[in-house]
Amino acid sequence: MNATMADRERQLLHQVTTLAQALHQERERLASRLAELELELSVLASKLDGPPAVCALGTGARPRG
Repeated sequence: MNATMADRERQLLHQVTTLAQALHQERERLASRLAELELELSVLASKLDGPPAVCALGTGARPRG
């Protein structure tokens, strides 16, 4: 019976280790994605701080006047 308990403990430790590795990899992936999004946000913010752009209506209609 001790062998069975030891086997279960080993399996549990293996599963916990595997899960910890997967969580670490996911954390690294998310950290990388966050860095990409922060850079993109910085670029967009700098565009907002720049000179104003001319906006055109998408209808193609010209104003009457």
